[in-house]
Amino acid sequence: YGGPALIVDFGTATTYCALSKGHEYLGGVIAPGLSTSMEALTAKSAKLPSIDLERPESLLGRSTVHAMRSGIYFGAIYALEGFISQLREELSFEDAQVIVTGGFSQLIRSGTEAIDFVDPQLTLKGLEILYYKNSFSQTGQDLP
Repeated sequence: YGGPALIVDFGTATTYCALSKGHEYLGGVIAPGLSTSMEALTAKSAKLPSIDLERPESLLGRSTVHAMRSGIYFGAIYALEGFISQLREELSFEDAQVIVTGGFSQLIRSGTEAIDFVDPQLTLKGLEILYYKNSFSQTGQDLP
């Protein structure tokens, strides 16, 4: 994908990673993931039901389930947009690509223009690259 880049992984935790133009890891942010937030909400609130996350029709919920979906979904969207805006400003990354991955990446993409690329398998691709680099560096062979 190239750098600079802001990579967001929507997994158990939502992680934000900043990479320089030279692909150097600059740091990150870790926040509760969408499913973690939903589970915490139902576990700590006796009357709130367990729900599946899907995109709500509107911001303002007209039922408990709709309101919960709206809070989790739009909360994640607004957090994404806020973090991206702030990171671009702090790092002077106006031209940074925003790449999202993880189980909820497609769902989040449907609600914002802030994302440049969705790659649900990015983490696995990275692990594959590390595997090959480590395997071939030990044998002295060049990567395929």
